[in-house]
Amino acid sequence: PSTRKNSCLRRNFLLKSILLINLALMYVGLIYVTLQQRNGAYVCPSISVNFGDEVWEEALIHGHERPRFLEYSYFNGIYKVEGNFNGRPRYVEKNKWNGGEFAATVGAEIVFCKESGRWVFTHEDIYKHVSVKIKGEDGCGWLIQSDVSVEYDLANIQTNWMFWTGSVTMGAQNVEIVCNKCQDESDCNYQGICLDEGLCLCDSRQESFGSRCELHTACNSIYGE
Repeated sequence: PSTRKNSCLRRNFLLKSILLINLALMYVGLIYVTLQQRNGAYVCPSISVNFGDEVWEEALIHGHERPRFLEYSYFNGIYKVEGNFNGRPRYVEKNKWNGGEFAATVGAEIVFCKESGRWVFTHEDIYKHVSVKIKGEDGCGWLIQSDVSVEYDLANIQTNWMFWTGSVTMGAQNVEIVCNKCQDESDCNYQGICLDEGLCLCDSRQESFGSRCELHTACNSIYGE
């Protein structure tokens, strides 16, 4: 009986050890995935955004004494990840023509607002009210905001966005978001190369540009017959 009891104890110890090892491995794997996610390993590094045709007729813009007519389509274009904000990727607007930095223009941002649990489009030079700068309202502010979401990848949120047009738009709108990540040169229209980080580097000799090198510079001059 004593031998059988010892055998059962050893078996129970072995089973508990295996269980603890499996739990430890699962915990380590979860930590690794979380750290990779925070470092942007599982999100698209570059997106193309189309905000549609919504307008704000009397937008309050820094540097202008009178309200200005604002078309949200002005902010269509390429947005790239630059660090994190509230535990999510921070997307910053880039030059529409070459995907690089603006020379002087202040770019817009798309970030996650922890207070409201929504992704928001914001710009530091655009106000909702004459006495309140947009980012001072709740820490992240918004001009366009998604529905409440726990989604980490912005490219997966394309419906139920609300626009500020002097008041909140009643009907939720769709925002088109496309990942610019390439797999090979065909994704760059054979006008450039696909870099290791999944972005197209357009061939300057071909005078091509765009997130997929799909555009070409215009002719400097034309001749009539």
